[in-house]
Amino acid sequence: EQDVAGLHVAVEDTHVVRGGQRLQDVGADAGAEAGRMLGRALSAAVNLLDPEAVVLGGIYPRLMPWLTPALAEELADRVVSGLWTPDAERLRPASAATDAARGAAALVLHDILADPLAHTPAPSA
Repeated sequence: EQDVAGLHVAVEDTHVVRGGQRLQDVGADAGAEAGRMLGRALSAAVNLLDPEAVVLGGIYPRLMPWLTPALAEELADRVVSGLWTPDAERLRPASAATDAARGAAALVLHDILADPLAHTPAPSA
């Protein structure tokens, strides 16, 4: 048996094996093209806003293995800041656990900054 596109296929079935390998190639090509297109779109935002990092959420964390090489290369080529290189690790998938904690912390911080006196301990008598 051979693993082709996540399926276990009998090696004798060469048509299925060859078809599965072509499917993997097409999938890799599609992932690279999607990464290039996403990189072009994100590079405009990165050039405009100059963020410390780009964190991709939603469906993107699961697609990162296919998107990242072309996406990182596109960002490195198109972003004006010299800090954006393919190996700078500024492109990250979102993490549900840490992103939720950051969001909760941001809400608390927003409330504190909106009314700092409301969050100051009362003076003791």
